[in-house]
Amino acid sequence: MDILLPTDFELGHEPVAQQDTHLAIQYKSDSYWWHTIGGDIAALLYEARYSTRTQSAFLTFFKNVICPQLGPAPSATSARSSLTMGGNPFEYCLEFESGTTRNPIVKVVVDASPLRPTSSHGPLRMATTDVVVAGLAPRVPGFDASWYLSFRRFFDLAHLPLAEQRVLIASAGHQSPVELGFDIQYEHHPSPDSLPVLAKVYFLP
Repeated sequence: MDILLPTDFELGHEPVAQQDTHLAIQYKSDSYWWHTIGGDIAALLYEARYSTRTQSAFLTFFKNVICPQLGPAPSATSARSSLTMGGNPFEYCLEFESGTTRNPIVKVVVDASPLRPTSSHGPLRMATTDVVVAGLAPRVPGFDASWYLSFRRFFDLAHLPLAEQRVLIASAGHQSPVELGFDIQYEHHPSPDSLPVLAKVYFLP
């Protein structure tokens, strides 16, 4: 089965034949976030000269694991993310290292907090972030969620009464308890399904 790589699809290049069927990705998606962000990330990965395997691996993870946790398109009832000044739940960039000719690193940060719509039962819940972290375990070699789970037990405030959660949100000026960062690496894939990323978790005050 020939696979149309995400970069070729998004950038309008000619299809590239690929024999690794496990990298297949469905391009027709109902995800607002995949259609909004996917093309930009694909362009960054392509221009930074990542291997086609790495491009497909991260875009597949982004579409199938991250995007569903971002919820539907923003509406008048959506809360703003603390991640960006515009309230968007994502940012991405190229990091260039001074004094080196190496290719830049693509970095992606997302806020998977329940903002669209806001949760009426627990606005500080981390369940959507848990899904993304759990999705890393079978894909990132040597991934260990022990530290995440330990800090999560300390920072999780979703068990508080709803009125107290709202007071905390008003005091902090946002309701994003945690954000996720991904530094996409140029490492070789030790297995066909591996995802070469350095994952980071930011617990916010």
